[in-house]
Amino acid sequence: MTIEDDMAVLVRYASGAPLTYHLTAYAPWEGYRIAFNGSEGRVERLVEESVWTRPHVPVTGASPVLHGAEAGEEPGRTQLLVRRFWEPPREVKVGTDAGGHGGGDVHMLADLFGARVPDALGRAADAVDGARSLVTGLAANRSLETGMPVAARDLLDV
Repeated sequence: MTIEDDMAVLVRYASGAPLTYHLTAYAPWEGYRIAFNGSEGRVERLVEESVWTRPHVPVTGASPVLHGAEAGEEPGRTQLLVRRFWEPPREVKVGTDAGGHGGGDVHMLADLFGARVPDALGRAADAVDGARSLVTGLAANRSLETGMPVAARDLLDV
């Protein structure tokens, strides 16, 4: 295996904004938590693809996690909380489509291998976006090798 079981990364963007990232590759659930802190409070997003994985279940598809109508008792949930200063937290309902990753897999595969999917919100990534998405991981791996901080611009100039 060439991926770390557990990794913590600290990033400082050119704007001065910080990012902390923690990967646990052996977690008993699939998903992520992300939070943005700002001058007016905090926004938190939880996405659980599954809350646990059944032991010894034969896998017939590409993923051991079943989604949609086939899902059993282990499917996860999504939640978006807005935590403004001096106010109680407020949950914002966010819909997801059927299929893996909140329906994102269906759209991505259709875009790659089928008819182009309309993108009225301009969310589709291009090759440059794909390259940029790799830079933090590449820098983290280089930092593990050298024990030193790594400037992303030294790895990939887009």
